[in-house]
Amino acid sequence: MEDLFYEDNGQQEEEGFDISKYIHIIFKRKWIIASIFILITIPWYFYLKSLPPTYEAFCDIEFRSLEGSTENIISESRIIKLRSRSFAEKVVAQLGLTLDVKEKEQDLNRHQLFEEFSTTMDPRVGEYLFQRDDETTFTILWVENDARQIVYKGTIAEAIQNEIQTTFGFNFKLNQYIVNLPRKIEFFIMPFKYAVQAFRERTNVNFRGMNILRLTMSDRDPVLVAKMVNRLAQIYVNESMSLKRTSIEDQKKIIEDKLTIAEQSLSESERKLKEFKTTHLVSLDAETETRVTELNEAENRLEAYIKQLADLDALLRKIDLTRSSDQEQGKLKYEFNQLTELPTFSTNYKMGALKKQLQDLEDDYNNLTRGVLTERHKRAIDIENDIALLYLEIETEARNHREEIIREKNSAEREINDLRYKLKQKLPEDQATLMVLERERRSDEEIYRQLKSQSQLAAISEAVETESIDILDPAIVPDYPVNRDKQKKGLLGAMFALALGFGVAFGLEFLDKSIKTVEDVKKYLKLQVLGTIPNVNFEDIGEYQDNEKMKQIDQQLVTYDYSPTPIGEAYRSLRTNLVFSKNAGRIQSLVLTSTSPGDGKSFTAANLAISMAQHRSNTLLIDADLRRGVLHNTFGVPKEPGFTNYLTNMASLAHIINETLIPNLSLISCGSLLPNPSELLGSHQMKRFLDEAKRKFDFIIFDSPPLNAATDAIVIGTQVDAVVTVVRSGVTNRNIARQKLELFKNVPARVLGVILNGTTAEFGHDGYSYYHY
Repeated sequence: MEDLFYEDNGQQEEEGFDISKYIHIIFKRKWIIASIFILITIPWYFYLKSLPPTYEAFCDIEFRSLEGSTENIISESRIIKLRSRSFAEKVVAQLGLTLDVKEKEQDLNRHQLFEEFSTTMDPRVGEYLFQRDDETTFTILWVENDARQIVYKGTIAEAIQNEIQTTFGFNFKLNQYIVNLPRKIEFFIMPFKYAVQAFRERTNVNFRGMNILRLTMSDRDPVLVAKMVNRLAQIYVNESMSLKRTSIEDQKKIIEDKLTIAEQSLSESERKLKEFKTTHLVSLDAETETRVTELNEAENRLEAYIKQLADLDALLRKIDLTRSSDQEQGKLKYEFNQLTELPTFSTNYKMGALKKQLQDLEDDYNNLTRGVLTERHKRAIDIENDIALLYLEIETEARNHREEIIREKNSAEREINDLRYKLKQKLPEDQATLMVLERERRSDEEIYRQLKSQSQLAAISEAVETESIDILDPAIVPDYPVNRDKQKKGLLGAMFALALGFGVAFGLEFLDKSIKTVEDVKKYLKLQVLGTIPNVNFEDIGEYQDNEKMKQIDQQLVTYDYSPTPIGEAYRSLRTNLVFSKNAGRIQSLVLTSTSPGDGKSFTAANLAISMAQHRSNTLLIDADLRRGVLHNTFGVPKEPGFTNYLTNMASLAHIINETLIPNLSLISCGSLLPNPSELLGSHQMKRFLDEAKRKFDFIIFDSPPLNAATDAIVIGTQVDAVVTVVRSGVTNRNIARQKLELFKNVPARVLGVILNGTTAEFGHDGYSYYHY
């Protein structure tokens, strides 16, 4: 049986990129592609069209130390305060960002109405109406439903020159060109918390190098956004100076409190030492004094190592956290600058060189992006990449230095333990007590001296400005909106929609397990294709019963007057392949079957029989679908007596043969419905039937049930010359078809090939196009 399956004995064509296959898929799924394209591009078009122009402005602020120190001035606590909600509330109030011009006045910008506008943190929310009473006076009304309340009434000249305060929680100055605007303008004051939220969403603070902050803000009004950024920058400067002064005052107070405690501790330790010397006439010799001094120095070094290690570990953890949380690049720059500024690297010459390289690269980057070039320029990106590589070198050196600190710390601990042991062994009790008191006094004296120095420095910092905060580049009015490239975005959206459509089409094609082409039959079923039949539309008769359905199909049968139609030529080509095929040999009887109902098996059997009859072959068509036979309706003959009547010895062959209107074609209908048709098909009476029929007819065609409904085709297939299965293009599942055809491998049946039914023109024979030229 296996050798009957299709094998390509010729040269196999090399499988490669077949563009026609993909073009066919696109053509087949064109409505899906078009639908997805339309469903995405049309909403995307209207979305882009509805987007108002958004303008963006930025300003750079530089923090410089006037003491010549390279220490980072922008402390993390200061940045947290500048990004806090309380600071945002202060900015929103000063800039009056709760004001919004109503939608119908959207072509009017707020700065055209108000030169200055500010609010309290609790302005009265609602709709307002500005109206010019005449050329010199105006009134602002608060509108609630139909009621109106006067907010302010005065002269235009006064409101242009002076800031007007209202009892509704906002202050304003009118624009000098107010007389050129409409007489009535509606505006709205939104809830303060919503304005704060919107401000924080459209405002961004980025680090640029060690001591530079960039403020960026967006708005629909280009003039207002530049003005707001500059005002915001000035507020940042003032607030930063205020925070600096507050920080110095707080630091000074803390130092003074510590100094008072240290002074008390020093006095107490001196008192204890003096009392001990008075009551005990002992003293320390020179060697002991030296060891005590060494012990103090070792303990001081140990404290320094512990602090250096703690500071270094804290910064390394921050860097790891920033990387893992994918935070902004500016924060990473700030943390690496802090890392290079740690006092522990003061004697590390390699870190000093890396720090200088980092400062030079950041200066180059700032100078580059401060001009006409953007941060996305190739030179700017190259510098950013160099900085990223330098970060890795700095981090590696920092971790190596950390290991060195740990070694020094362990060495200091061993030295302290050794000195304490030696002093304990040598000194008597009184001298040991004296040594402890001396060490306490010296320690308190050192702490007091350090705090005294810090107190003096704090006093100097309070009296003298130690840093300068300057606005490097004030914001300018942007010429173009940042979302001006709507055509580009529209094109990208269309390309995305098209790509998605293609992706869905090819995805559906990949998930589609049906057999569609001749190549699919050869590839998956390993059988030759005997013929391809053009598609006949069965959808409009899907709701009919079997007998009514076949009456409808009868209208599309091959005509007996040799009409030159594509479907007629397809069946004549199939007849030729069966009669003159070298591989098939002489065939007198065959059984037609299919995988599932609806594949066009009975339709194909009827048309093939007509075509064989037109070839002047005495043809017999047998409706062997003993459960749901329908061919008697197609040809208009009685259902009984039929095939089952002969198999049960209730009728002779002559009585069940029906002549049709087509010359040379006879039909045997299915006959009476029986409960055990499969047993009858394998009976001795069936063999007798075949012997009689072969003596009377040149060609015999059995129309059997589908393979997934019954095994009748397998039983008949063992008794006839060939088995032909009908596969419907785009419908028959290749896995099910292959599974059902496997049943023939276990029986002595000859599967001749496949008839591919319902093909489109591109997969039919070449003659199809002849009828449409």
